[in-house]
Amino acid sequence: MSDMMSIEIRKYDESLAEAIAQMWNTWDDLWPGGFTQGVPYTADRVKKQYGKMSAIALLVAVDKKTDKPVGSCTVHRHWRDTEAAYVGTLGVSPEALSKKVGKQLLLESVRIASAGGYTRVDLNTWPGNMRAVPLYKKVGMMWDPEGQGLSMYDYIPGILKHPLCAPFFNLLHGVHEWYDVHIRNPNQAPDDFKKHGMAIYPYEFRMGNSALSVTVDRYARGITAVERTLNGQKISVAALVDSQEVIYGLPYVYSLEIENLSGEHLTVSINLREFPGLQFDADTTRKTVVKPGEKSVWHVPFHLTSSAPLFRDNIKASSISAEIEMNGEISMLHTGLKVQSPAEIRTRWGECRIAAGGRSTIPVTVISNLNQEALANVSVRSSSGSVQIKVTPNDIVLKPKEQGGTMLEISSSADLADGTHDIRLTLTLDIEKGIRVVTRDFRIPIFCLGKKDVAVGEDDRRLEAVIVSPHYTARFAREGAILTVQDANSETSQSITQSSEIGPPFGLSPFRFAERKLITSSSDSAMVVSMQARHLDKPLIVEDRAVFEFGTGVIKHEQWVENMSSENQTFQGRLVGRGGGISFAAGQVYVPFSSGVVSEPLGNTLFSFPAIPSEPKAYSEGWIAIENEDSVQAQMWCLDKVEEIRITLGQVNALGFPVVTLEPREKRKITDSWLVFGKRSWRDIQRLWRSRVAHYYEERLSASKEQAAQHLLTISSDPIVIPHAGEAHTKIHIHSPLHTPHGGVLEVTPPRGWKAFLKSHSHELDGLKTEINFAEDSSLELVLTPGPRIRDEFAVHKGQCNLRMEYDTAEPISIVQLGSSGKSVEVSKTEEQGCIVHRVRNASIEFAVSKDYGGCLFSLKNKRGVEFLTSSFPKATPRSGAFFENYHGGVQPIIFDDEMGESLTKARTNSEKMSAKNYSRGIWSGVEISWKGKIQQTTRGLQFNLRYLTAPACPIVVIEWQIVNRTTAPVRFYPSILIDPKLDEELSGGKIRAKWSGRMYDIRGGHVPMAVSPSDNLVWIKPEKSRRRTSGLCYMVNGTDADMLSVYLGDMLILTAVDSLSAIMPREERVMTSCLFVDPPDMETLEVIRRLLGSLLPKRD
Repeated sequence: MSDMMSIEIRKYDESLAEAIAQMWNTWDDLWPGGFTQGVPYTADRVKKQYGKMSAIALLVAVDKKTDKPVGSCTVHRHWRDTEAAYVGTLGVSPEALSKKVGKQLLLESVRIASAGGYTRVDLNTWPGNMRAVPLYKKVGMMWDPEGQGLSMYDYIPGILKHPLCAPFFNLLHGVHEWYDVHIRNPNQAPDDFKKHGMAIYPYEFRMGNSALSVTVDRYARGITAVERTLNGQKISVAALVDSQEVIYGLPYVYSLEIENLSGEHLTVSINLREFPGLQFDADTTRKTVVKPGEKSVWHVPFHLTSSAPLFRDNIKASSISAEIEMNGEISMLHTGLKVQSPAEIRTRWGECRIAAGGRSTIPVTVISNLNQEALANVSVRSSSGSVQIKVTPNDIVLKPKEQGGTMLEISSSADLADGTHDIRLTLTLDIEKGIRVVTRDFRIPIFCLGKKDVAVGEDDRRLEAVIVSPHYTARFAREGAILTVQDANSETSQSITQSSEIGPPFGLSPFRFAERKLITSSSDSAMVVSMQARHLDKPLIVEDRAVFEFGTGVIKHEQWVENMSSENQTFQGRLVGRGGGISFAAGQVYVPFSSGVVSEPLGNTLFSFPAIPSEPKAYSEGWIAIENEDSVQAQMWCLDKVEEIRITLGQVNALGFPVVTLEPREKRKITDSWLVFGKRSWRDIQRLWRSRVAHYYEERLSASKEQAAQHLLTISSDPIVIPHAGEAHTKIHIHSPLHTPHGGVLEVTPPRGWKAFLKSHSHELDGLKTEINFAEDSSLELVLTPGPRIRDEFAVHKGQCNLRMEYDTAEPISIVQLGSSGKSVEVSKTEEQGCIVHRVRNASIEFAVSKDYGGCLFSLKNKRGVEFLTSSFPKATPRSGAFFENYHGGVQPIIFDDEMGESLTKARTNSEKMSAKNYSRGIWSGVEISWKGKIQQTTRGLQFNLRYLTAPACPIVVIEWQIVNRTTAPVRFYPSILIDPKLDEELSGGKIRAKWSGRMYDIRGGHVPMAVSPSDNLVWIKPEKSRRRTSGLCYMVNGTDADMLSVYLGDMLILTAVDSLSAIMPREERVMTSCLFVDPPDMETLEVIRRLLGSLLPKRD
């Protein structure tokens, strides 16, 4: 082919080192973060890196015309699966792009792996590397839909050597000729395939009248079925189970099917192999003869005990292996099982801290994985005799696939030792048909902080060390040594994440997935938790060490490296943090640049690398702090020890440290940094950095005195919401924290066109200006009457109340006149495109809602027919550029919970079975969508009532979401409303107006994604001034518990409201209220509606 470069694939030798160095130095622009990291490669550096690298093959692609390297690839033994290899570093030079160099390197990697007896080749790359996906798929790689980033698995090496497949490939001649007969759709999407209910990867090969179909079990990571046709003679062998999701203690059936459509008898001998915890309930061997035209099916019942290894994400599952001897040739089939406990225990309410002689309560959620009802009895024991536990209730009725709960009342004696004490829970489940299952122990650590105020426990399920102090909760993962720390005193703060890397190159080494050895120790001043492992590519022992200081709220993070080889080792260390994304956390970020300390709202993506500098000389000090309403958290580093500083979304994305050279057996600290919690302000962080890191103290005489904001008196008024023009009443409240008599003058300015008078204890006062004296809280009644110029239509009338004292205090008085007395709300029910649709009209707006379309409000128009929403009605269809798998558009309710594996982008809320009915409350009418949570694990058994309501001739749609917990489980999740405005017509070319960290901004979409968290939970989408048919659309959310986010992604805008405090106890309910305002007149009107949003609807009976 004309676009294919003529190359030779060679194995590395030192004669290529100089040319490889020159090639690698051209890769910086192609590699995320740069390949060389600013340190050009030399021949000596290449020799040292490749010379001691533990690899199956070091491949170099050499251009035959120039005899220069144009690409390289390393192939290694897998760090976990002994039957697998993985591609380490794969890259090509800029001049070799799109010249099939990468393809030839990968084909050779597959050949070498197959020849070496490996059955799989893995490759992990960064999530944005979509350009390479078609190439990877053409060479047999499958994109794991449940993997991290772009996790690719190539089973071609095992397929080529599998005895059932080999006869097909024996018809081929060239080494890579299988590539030409491989049939594959190289689409840029995960390979999420199902067959017989099993998660699989299908491989297809075809040549003339011969074909081969191979099914790979995604969880077993091995071949589970083969269908082979040679010259019209067909044989198929398939292993399957009635369910891949198996629960220990329950019965299941394994089946092996052999179909013979050839002209010969098949003599078959089968032997099934067990793994720990798997027990077959019938004979595991069989011998048979399958005649031409016959199909043999063998069913073997089995069950699992509680000792069976539980399934873990991204880890090869336990599998049933079938050894099949067919006409004297032996082959293996593997069928994976996602082993689960019949019920799981979660403590979703944070870690339990208890003092000696104290008490605490742990809400426990029990999640049923069963398809039938069960009675669960809870038994509990403690590792400490000083801890007593009472379980209330002991017996829990678990409905199918729902959740229940119980409470652990913990009490301790005065002699309880400092440290961690484990509580172990066991469930005994009585299921139908006399089946009783006893679960394995569930460990719940409780922490007695005592004098040292730091304690360490373990989370068996997540393979993490858990470190608890009064200031923070830290989790240190054994896989990848990732340290994640959350402020213990803030529910809304952003967690800080840190880990370390060795390079270059950085970012793609599978060492980040490697499991580490956990080591803990303690001194008089700190608790030390270390994660240690041998590097996969280099002869180094890497230790990530976290030092948790007693009593300070400070954590020191260090990376120690030991050279285990007999030669010097040169490399670079890097500290890695948050890599981007969108955060719902709020706060103010402070960074000390050389020009001074700069502060911006958290979430401003322009206050991130590369928009801000990364050179250390651009900074005056080495720290970054986030202030929020509850606390301050920070990261610190020594400015003189780093070569690069990358900051993203309020925390360190990367700290680059200098290149080091370790002598044989030398151990040295390569990186260090500090994490700080429990401080009051960014100035505390600055002072701590100066004393701890820079080793000096600031002069207190020159420090300015902090001015604390204080309100000695406030006035407020009750909301005034009326259906149409008419008399209105409200109360003006005066609140003072003063305990001494005080006085002032109260003056009311009524809205224009309204008459008003004040009343006190049912007596009218003289005019709208009166002297008052008070020593405690007091109230006055205000009566307002519309004048003849007040029109009978929607309006917001604004007045003011002033209290004049030594200083003036003002409070707005607002009347919300919802609509007109001569109009009504009409609700009709129709069927449209196979969906039941409720349409609501009120003479001002029209909207449509469908229970069959995920409970979404998919259409909203003004009286001029302008459509404000984009949706994929009537069928959920991914929108170009959207990042939601279950995209509906319009106004879409979604409940997500990352910890339960139901992220915002994957949540299946809209797949629940819903009902709809007309709904009215006072003058408000519309539609109520109701459902009971069943599909989403985190909401099972909860009742949801989502109401879309409007009033006569009113431009507002109120969205009221009522969530009722009718289970016995304490639940916690994140209900959210997503809105997809239609930006391609009347709203095209417009902007969004919102207050961001207290300041008003006009924001337009562009090439840089922008995430705005409005400080008052209000966003106005304004069209261009030339538009005459609409003044735009506003979305607002009531209260402060919900967090609103406005995300511009190119030409797409997503508005999101998330209830961040959605913790609901049994038999309790929570209501989230928001609204859409069509054609708003001005921002002042919107701010009034936002302030009174919680009072627009009358209270429910």
